[in-house]
This record gives sequence, structure tokens and C-alpha cells, in this order.
Amino acid sequence: MNAVDDEERRVEADAPAPVELEAEVEAPPTWRTVVLGANWTPWLTLAIAYTLYFICALGLTWVSSGAPLVISTHVVAALLFALACGWNMLHTPSHGNIFRRYHVAVGWTAMASGVAVVVGGYWIILSGEAIISPGAQIAFMITGALQIFLQGLGVYFARIARSPERHMMCMTIMFYNSLLLPAVNRLPQLLGLESPGVAWTFGSSAIGFAFAFISIYWNMRGGKVRV
Repeated sequence: MNAVDDEERRVEADAPAPVELEAEVEAPPTWRTVVLGANWTPWLTLAIAYTLYFICALGLTWVSSGAPLVISTHVVAALLFALACGWNMLHTPSHGNIFRRYHVAVGWTAMASGVAVVVGGYWIILSGEAIISPGAQIAFMITGALQIFLQGLGVYFARIARSPERHMMCMTIMFYNSLLLPAVNRLPQLLGLESPGVAWTFGSSAIGFAFAFISIYWNMRGGKVRV
């Protein structure tokens, strides 16, 4: 028995040590992957640029001029919401594991800031501090309710139903109608013109829906963007 045990020990000693495989580490994104690898389309570029311009030119001007706290909070939350949604529209999980993690973290930021935007907007309207027409107030309250519904539906499709395509559709409609639509509605004010009235308030919503469904069609069929 001792001879057999000695032979087994000798064989084990001569056996090569197991090789530990190093975990593959994904390289951090570079400016090329962030900028050149983004889902740029003409309509998305226009929507992000104009929405950010609207928030900065109109909203931040109010903040810097001493707007009430609730309006300042509403504007800052809207800026954060626009930046978060814009990033996630440009970089989807199909861009790699790092961007997948970014997408989740930025997405939750968008959800929180989006709720803050709607709550602040409702407070401004219901408290009588809104300086927009009654028709615009109704339109924005409808838009806010639709936004909260789409946010909840988007989270459901992402976390429970595990349907990335439907999640993308909900978030795309939310982006163009909750961010671009209010900015388009206030275009006359940005140009120094008088408000064209209720017809423009509700008619301009068609622009948001048109951009949303063009984007969805491109993502699902007409282009190279994957979710």
C-alpha cells in the first residue's frame, strides 16, 4: 500500500498545475465608440439638439432670472431627463456589455427625473403658476399622464416581460412626445411670436408621434440599429 501511495503522490507532483484563465476585461469606451458608434439619425439628432436648446434657452433663462423653486426644479429635472433619454436613445445594449450597464443606470436616472418633471409640471399648472394658455395646460397634463404610463410600461417590458423590442417602442414614443412635443409647442415663443392658439397646441403633437413612429420603423425594419 505504501508503494502505491508513493507512486500516486509522485504522479500528482509531476502533473502540470491547472492554468487559471484570466477573465476577459472589456475595454472602456473611447470617444470613437461614444460618438461614432452612436445611433445617429437625422430625426434623433434634430430632436436631441432642439430639445436641449429649448430647455437651455427658455428654461434655464427662467432659472437664472430667479424663478420659483418648483419651476427651477422642474427645469433642472427636465434637463437631466433629456440628457438621460438622449444618451439611451443613442446607445442601446447591443453596443456591448459596458453600454448595457450604462443603459440600465442611465435608464433609472431617466425614470426618476421623468417622474420629477411630471410632478413638477402638474404642481405648476394646478397651483396657478403656469403662464401658458389653458389649452396648452390641458395638452401638457395629458402628455404628462402618457409619459408616466409609458415609463411604467417600459419598465415592465424591460424587467418583467423581457421584451426589448416593446421596451424600445415605449421609450421611443415617450422620448419624442414627452420631450420633443413640449419643445415644439413652445417654438413660436422661442421665435418671439404670439401663440397660435389651441390648434397649434394639439396639432403640434402630430410632430412628436410622426418622429416616434419613423424612429421605431427605422429601428425595427429600415435601419441597422438594434435594441
